[in-house]
Amino acid sequence: MLAEVELFAEWLVATRQNRIEWVLLSAEQWEEFASSATRQQRLQAINGIFQGYGIMTGGDVPIANV
Repeated sequence: MLAEVELFAEWLVATRQNRIEWVLLSAEQWEEFASSATRQQRLQAINGIFQGYGIMTGGDVPIANV
């Protein structure tokens, strides 16, 4: 779905927005994936797209997961 992420980044720029933030979810059923290298690579790819458009990104982790 990286093509959709890129379209979203284009829309953000077109509407004069320069930041995006999301909550990084986790669950006991897929806790292994939540901290896996695969997930980190996917987040890195998403961040790379947004940074390419000059958009600042941020991910929040719920206090319950910290």
